[in-house]
Amino acid sequence: MTMRANKTRNRHSNYSCSLQIINDARSLGRAFYYSEVARGFSYDRKRHVMQKLVKQGKILKFLDENPARFVLPELSATQKDSQICTVNTMGIICAGFRGFVESLDWGELVYVHNVRLGFDIRGGLCRVSESNGWSWVARTKTWKKKLKVDDVRVTVFLYENGHAQIALACGLEPFSLDPSGLWRMGCVLEHVRGCLEFDVPKTGSWVVTSWHYGKDCRNEVSGSLFNVTWHTWAGTMARIYHKRELCCVRVEESQSPKMMLQSILDYVFRVSASERERR
Repeated sequence: MTMRANKTRNRHSNYSCSLQIINDARSLGRAFYYSEVARGFSYDRKRHVMQKLVKQGKILKFLDENPARFVLPELSATQKDSQICTVNTMGIICAGFRGFVESLDWGELVYVHNVRLGFDIRGGLCRVSESNGWSWVARTKTWKKKLKVDDVRVTVFLYENGHAQIALACGLEPFSLDPSGLWRMGCVLEHVRGCLEFDVPKTGSWVVTSWHYGKDCRNEVSGSLFNVTWHTWAGTMARIYHKRELCCVRVEESQSPKMMLQSILDYVFRVSASERERR
């Protein structure tokens, strides 16, 4: 009974603290610090309650400020600081964020990176061994081989059922989804195909199982890091984040095309030819 009573008392105390924080913040009518609200409660309790309020989106927290500073969502429009944010289960949501994103120059080109392709092996598995640069991953029961082709990091996974998967990590130099970008991707894949010891089908028949599809803004963006993730209406995951290495903002969607590479090439070249004709 004592433990249950303590839990009930803590719950009521947290609720009272939450109401006091919100009421005091409204009375202040501006951004505030821990010490300025709910003065009748301990620092630890205020910190615990305010963390919950931030996650629930009931108050917003400034990024990279010490001591921490907060503001109510309805008052955030009066703040000139673009680093106001709140963290919830979906990532980081910044006050005035939509205006910031719309102000960026996104250009026309679309890029893909973190590309994964798959195909079935015809034969020659007996030549796969550690002496050829392969490593056995006992946990997943797969063979793995890492390669570097120009600026693209490639990982080849070989499964017991004879299926192979190619992972292209090229976040700093993504492939543009146009004839020149796909030609570059094709060159990388042909090089990978030539490095494999077993019988590999032509790259055009490889199936693109997933990629990150998106754009980089043309503006140079510096400052605090941010990462906003959400579910799209199609059920995919999308995110927008600060790509620190490139000093830009990147927006991308995790897609699963499940199309043969040749089909994607044909489509992109057909669209490109149609656009040239319109010009």
